[in-house]
Amino acid sequence: MVNYGLGKVYQIIDRRCTADDPGYCVYVGATTQLLTKRWYDHKNPLSGQSMQITRLIVTQGAENFRIVLVEKVPCKDREELNMWHELWRQKLGPTHNEVRAHVCPLATVYNKFGDDVGKVRQILNKFDMLAVSERERAGATCDEDTGSSGT
Repeated sequence: MVNYGLGKVYQIIDRRCTADDPGYCVYVGATTQLLTKRWYDHKNPLSGQSMQITRLIVTQGAENFRIVLVEKVPCKDREELNMWHELWRQKLGPTHNEVRAHVCPLATVYNKFGDDVGKVRQILNKFDMLAVSERERAGATCDEDTGSSGT
């Protein structure tokens, strides 16, 4: 059984770039595994993963990339872990994520933490989403293409 209390968000960075280069963050992921295990799976083409990031690591060499912890996010379930994954994916703008982690992370923030206004505000501030949040609370729906509030 998966222990979502061990949740963490990580990024894979290109060691040949500096932190302010557009190609620095190549992938954002979330896991409950040890990062060493997750890194092994990403760089091993025989791990059963057909992900774009694995192909990039294999073709350009694992020595050019590194896995880095972004934040520990102890969660109650997969939906919450996916929420954190998507919020960080949107904030960091990786170059090689193939799919979104969550359709509407903002809705999940309210579903999971709605009773704790301080926690909701803290999350929204962290991800620069207060303006989006106000529009959504006013009745707009979640835009499935961007995960942000649509009109």
